[in-house]
Amino acid sequence: IARLMGPKVIGIIGFALGFVGLFLQSDYGFGMAHNKRISEGRDISECLGAYVIIKSTLISIMTALLLLSLFLWESILGHGFENPVQRDVILVILIYFVLYSMSDISTQTFGGLRQTAKQQTPEFIGTFSRIPLMIFVAMAALSVVVLASSYILTGIIMLIAGFYLLRKYEIKRPSKSLFKSYALFAAPIAAMSVVT
Repeated sequence: IARLMGPKVIGIIGFALGFVGLFLQSDYGFGMAHNKRISEGRDISECLGAYVIIKSTLISIMTALLLLSLFLWESILGHGFENPVQRDVILVILIYFVLYSMSDISTQTFGGLRQTAKQQTPEFIGTFSRIPLMIFVAMAALSVVVLASSYILTGIIMLIAGFYLLRKYEIKRPSKSLFKSYALFAAPIAAMSVVT
């Protein structure tokens, strides 16, 4: 990519991954809480229900904060980006991070079940499928937005593979006590994530 599209393209992608990652990289300890509760032998279906709700809520809040920050930066403060295409790449990478974060539901579940192969499979398949697409985009000298879109393919494949592997598990409505146990476990990790 650096040879065929230039280092500037890598910088644009890298900035977008870093910027969106500030908002959506962490699940504030709830993934570890989910993993822990499942490994303790709690009802997997109820744990899945709790984690799906928690994860969806976190993703929605952090996505809203990211979009608000873009709006404030551009419309209120009147700033822009060094490259005009940067905003589009950020939005494309945002879609990838949302899909990636949702696929984490299966990853953390299989981690709690100590099923390492199933835990690693979605990311392996997703990343492996992105590489040929990125090579094609670079060789065809397509735009940086198209290159960034190859990450969306990774997210889609990871999400589909993860939920396919989870298909035999039911998702049940969680109890309030389960939510509370997730929150109590995640709180110290969340504080550390924010500081980090």
